[in-house]
Amino acid sequence: MSGPLFANALVSGLLLAGFYAAVSVGISISFGMLDVVNIAHPGFIILGSYAASIANSSIGADPIVTAVALSPAFFTLGLLLYRLYHASFERRGREPLRGLAFFFGILFVTEVALILAFGGGLTWYAAGGVGLEARVDTADVSVRSVDAIVRVRFPLPPPLPSLSTDVNIPATADLQRLRPVSLNLAARTPGNVKVRVSGGVSYLPSLRFSVRSDIRAAGPLVANLPLAHLLVRAEAQPGGEGESRLGFNAGAGVAWPLSGRLSLEVDARYFRFRRQTLAWTADPGVPLTPVEQQLMRELLVALAPVSFNPEFFQATGGLSLRF
Repeated sequence: MSGPLFANALVSGLLLAGFYAAVSVGISISFGMLDVVNIAHPGFIILGSYAASIANSSIGADPIVTAVALSPAFFTLGLLLYRLYHASFERRGREPLRGLAFFFGILFVTEVALILAFGGGLTWYAAGGVGLEARVDTADVSVRSVDAIVRVRFPLPPPLPSLSTDVNIPATADLQRLRPVSLNLAARTPGNVKVRVSGGVSYLPSLRFSVRSDIRAAGPLVANLPLAHLLVRAEAQPGGEGESRLGFNAGAGVAWPLSGRLSLEVDARYFRFRRQTLAWTADPGVPLTPVEQQLMRELLVALAPVSFNPEFFQATGGLSLRF
């Protein structure tokens, strides 16, 4: 792992920790001013954070601008939620415990939805602060590539000679979001603010890679001529010697208590898997013109399988609930 990548992950983790520290202070103040503790409030904070992150990764929107733009929507959502709570419980004189159960249900639904979309984990601690952890992580990994130039040959009807030209393949690549599943040994420190470490075996269910290219001719005969739009896919199918979907992970985190059994947690983790090989294929669902079919055949012959060891470092944060 390169030094700039590690430094970027470290700074991201520190910024995330500062964000959660500020949120915990604000939540502590709001909890002290309410008759009923809204334990769903942290869930909506994380939901807003994910919404800003999705907008940034999808359309390149600035996270701060996205947060400001989404503020009216989340304000309206919170207003409707409190109106529902007031009409269902406070106006009818119901017990405060029922209102607490209502907000707990909202939190549970929000957390489950985020876990299904972005991952989560479950940890069981035995006596002494040592236990087992099962977790599903998710990572959006960026891919850097360079343009390729491939010489292709187009047969023409006799007596015309065949046409050969260089084809420029732009570097537009996309790696499917990774979702490793892990089983770890975990340990934590005693006290109010807990530091935890864990590590163990990980399994990477799938690894898919795709390249979308607007291909243009680069030779002197037909320079800069648009030729085709191709979609080439690659999927790892471990089966060779030394290849497997298994790997390992190791990480550490800090948990800050919010109220009762609810805590905010920040985690930094490193994943590395055994060697996998990407085999290139055409997307069967995309129709191709005759020129594109010829280009695809030439490209698949020229593109050799790619073998590598998947590894990445990530910093994450979220809510943890103790049972």
